[in-house]
Amino acid sequence: MIYIIPPVPKEPNWRIRVEYPEGSLRTTKSLTISEEVARVLSDKGVPVVLLGMQPVGATESALIDALDEMDRRSLGSKRMIKEIFYTIDILGEGSRFLLPQVYWDCRRAWKSVTEAQAQYETLHAELMRYAATKLGLSNGVVLVEGPHECIKSPTRSCLYDHDADRCHEGCLVCGEPEERK
Repeated sequence: MIYIIPPVPKEPNWRIRVEYPEGSLRTTKSLTISEEVARVLSDKGVPVVLLGMQPVGATESALIDALDEMDRRSLGSKRMIKEIFYTIDILGEGSRFLLPQVYWDCRRAWKSVTEAQAQYETLHAELMRYAATKLGLSNGVVLVEGPHECIKSPTRSCLYDHDADRCHEGCLVCGEPEERK
């Protein structure tokens, strides 16, 4: 169970408290956190528990959402994040022993792929504009690259005017169709 404890006179700092279920290697752990981290955690659904109240644990999805936000904003200590992931693993499916590292690696890889795809699309559009200029085509022409090599083409691939030739029957450079036998 994970919950947040607000500052009190005896302990003037925000804390995150982790209570592990019976039979686990650990029993409880309390870590000091910044007010900003506490705000992110509580905004994502991690409960704030006052003294004397019965604690209610955070859901797994609330914890993962909070960790996503902290990663995006570069908040929280590695120790706290590791502790949260350890707790998610115990309370959750239990099959995610290496989840923390794999999870962050996957998130970073996904971000890199998304950025690369956006860059590819931008550069490809620029390449098609260049090819249209080289072929002397008007600005509104939608060029599509075919799978075949075309040595005289500015892109070294067959190019088709997608609006005028939806079936891609004739390359604008060599005249060959996209589907060849």
